[in-house]
Amino acid sequence: MILGFLLFAAAAVRFFPDTPFARTLVKYLVELPMDAMRKLERRHIILVVILLCAGQSLAILGSAELALAYAVDMSVYYDLLICAWTGSALNSLRTSLSSLRLHLKRPARRGRGNQRQSRGPARTARTAQPANDDDDIGRAKAA
Repeated sequence: MILGFLLFAAAAVRFFPDTPFARTLVKYLVELPMDAMRKLERRHIILVVILLCAGQSLAILGSAELALAYAVDMSVYYDLLICAWTGSALNSLRTSLSSLRLHLKRPARRGRGNQRQSRGPARTARTAQPANDDDDIGRAKAA
């Protein structure tokens, strides 16, 4: 029944927009709900979701006032949680974008292929030599 009324209202507004009936429908079905939606804040929506989802657990608290106070407290907590998560996500995104920009600005390194680089004179294996010329290696080994 409601679907039929809404289809009739949509047809009246679409095909006969200048009639007083269509203007009345637009006022009550479009403009007034949009004005009410503009007044809603994020915390109100979170409060409604908490009240709808936690109905049984809030009923355990007893009085409606206590349940509503608990739901408001939880809605403030979830609102702060969403704000913190959004800030953290934006910070991570900003860091990733700056790293990407830095990586894209830096020219790519190209190797020289199979060319050998000179490494200077080759090192030979060194034998253990005393730290001082006065040291006697034979006494150290005998000890």
